[in-house]
Amino acid sequence: MTACNETLDLGGSHALWNQMNETPDLDGSQALWNQIVGDYRQICILRRQGQNAEASRLVREKLPQSIALWARQDGRNAAQKKAVLEHLFATEHRFLDSLFASQRELAARLAELLIPAVSQHVGREVRKVITGHFEALCCQLARAKEAFSQPSEPPGPARERIRFADIPAVIDAVLAEQQADHGGQGAFTR
Repeated sequence: MTACNETLDLGGSHALWNQMNETPDLDGSQALWNQIVGDYRQICILRRQGQNAEASRLVREKLPQSIALWARQDGRNAAQKKAVLEHLFATEHRFLDSLFASQRELAARLAELLIPAVSQHVGREVRKVITGHFEALCCQLARAKEAFSQPSEPPGPARERIRFADIPAVIDAVLAEQQADHGGQGAFTR
């Protein structure tokens, strides 16, 4: 037996279904019927998600057991049971096709509306952060430029170059420098 997106050969006719109620005769087998519906839906979803190995395992192991238990408790003849199951499989196919089509439409719509809106919002936030960092960097650069453009000491009187051999001039220059460094008092005062 195969399931979902493959043909299920159960024999019988859909005409039998039309002669019965829309739901199967559930004399105490409601839980089993719900199990079949759930198993088959899970198989279809797994196949749509590309999990074929797991879907095949459920088709081989779980679905036949659920169907066998239900069939033993259901009071209809074999042809009617097959027709009811065929109807279930066809109904689930239509339901899941519709569900996945809606999911694709919703995803496309969200991509159309949500992604541009989020992109614009993120772009604005990134621009704010970059602008803030840029302005802070500009302020730091301006302060650094100002600090480097101002001399650290006011320029003093231009010194005249003294020849090394002119010892009295060298002594006068050293004394003048010491006097300037010590506030007008010489370093060698008593």
